[in-house]
Amino acid sequence: MLYLSMYVIQCLPMMKKEIRTVMLHHMCDYLETKGVKREKILAGLAIDEKFLKSKSNWVDKKTMDELMSRASKLIPDSDFFYNLGVFSVLDETKGLKGKIIKVTETPKIVFYEVAILSFLFNKVYKLDVLHADDRSADITASIHPPHHISYDNCQYIRGLLAAVPEIFKLGLARINEPNCSVSQKNLPPELINPQTKYNSPKCHYLLSW
Repeated sequence: MLYLSMYVIQCLPMMKKEIRTVMLHHMCDYLETKGVKREKILAGLAIDEKFLKSKSNWVDKKTMDELMSRASKLIPDSDFFYNLGVFSVLDETKGLKGKIIKVTETPKIVFYEVAILSFLFNKVYKLDVLHADDRSADITASIHPPHHISYDNCQYIRGLLAAVPEIFKLGLARINEPNCSVSQKNLPPELINPQTKYNSPKCHYLLSW
């Protein structure tokens, strides 16, 4: 079976602390909105519901990549990870937390906070805000060696960033990506943007809303 692969984690304490389980939590919640039970995506892994319930647990990037691969096979949609990124931000900021953010912050402040505090959620990716104002933001994303940014990784980051203005009911940000870290040779022709320079050291996102 597809999900009972040889990829099995033998011991959670031996996993590198690279990505917080908050991303897994949102991925499973989003898949359930598509009718996919979390037991299906977690089958064969030493990650159970109890482990996921704590958003402060960690997994390594290898585990995250495996789960992202499973998700993309369950929902074969090129926009899946972009939509997951949007869902993650809006789900995380709903209720009282979202109301507080709307009153006390702005998209500009949130972007700077995300970049500064991102190390609390992952130790693999790095976000840098080059500029942000009331209507736009200029942000780069990079990844620590020996890892590489995949198309799915890039789309997820785009979704996370695009959702920030929507916290304030300003709509999703429009994104232009002049430079992308993804290897062009790994992309099917229909996903290649002729305006984007691939194989770049960083993904460069120009956002407006």
